[in-house]
Amino acid sequence: MTAIQGKDLIGGLRGNPRLQGIAALILLLPPVFFLFPVPIDETRYLAVAWNMHLSGQWLVPWLDGAPYSDKAPLLFWLINLTWSVTGVHAWAARLLELLLLLATLPLLASLGRRLGAGATAVRASL
Repeated sequence: MTAIQGKDLIGGLRGNPRLQGIAALILLLPPVFFLFPVPIDETRYLAVAWNMHLSGQWLVPWLDGAPYSDKAPLLFWLINLTWSVTGVHAWAARLLELLLLLATLPLLASLGRRLGAGATAVRASL
């Protein structure tokens, strides 16, 4: 690939939102399926969701025998909902997080428009 072809490829990505979305999926999906849960945050959230799944206690999340009030239970409910469809897998929780991230981006763009951000800033959020 020559330098001119590389510039054409990058220029094509800049002007085409569909290609940008495909490129983002190509970059974001492999870690979802092939990496182990990252210690501290991901393992803690999976443990809380797993405890909720095992105990059937849906209102108060528990971690290591103590109530876990650091995070609202909505995330753990969504993880369990995802597990009810896909089975209990770490990649299912990661895929859920990726989908939530992608659903949040249009909200970020809307907030940017309401706050008067420039068109470039709004496009960058998408």
